[in-house]
Amino acid sequence: MKESQKGSMTLETTLIMPVVLMMILIMLFLVLHMYNRGIMTNAATRGVKQVFYYENESNDMIEKECIRVVMSDLEGHLVAVTEPEVHTEVSGTKVKITIFGKLNVPELLAPKGTIFEEFWEYKICKEMHRVNPGELIQGGQQIENIIKEVNENGS
Repeated sequence: MKESQKGSMTLETTLIMPVVLMMILIMLFLVLHMYNRGIMTNAATRGVKQVFYYENESNDMIEKECIRVVMSDLEGHLVAVTEPEVHTEVSGTKVKITIFGKLNVPELLAPKGTIFEEFWEYKICKEMHRVNPGELIQGGQQIENIIKEVNENGS
């Protein structure tokens, strides 16, 4: 090895190694982000389907059951997410569940005031209509609920 090239390998490594480590860190958090999004989407989907199990119950009862199912699906499965919030809306015609959360990432990956800060946030929304045309023909309960809701809203 020539005298002029001594230490060049050390210099190259110190320049390249932080870039390589940053890329590994970004990929790790992207995988966590996708995993958490999948867990939240599955929980929201299961939550909105509760309307079919509790069809003849009150909207408050359906709402509580949706939240219970969603929270039980999220509990212990999310990785590095701050306290997720679950909002539900149950009416005579539809059920809507929205899950909010944020992945805890180093500030280096999500600087304040940039679009990268919003990238790590979750807003998962699932909506399902309560009206099943086959059931509308068989029973008038859903029609009564729809008429009642329309009259209450003044539409």
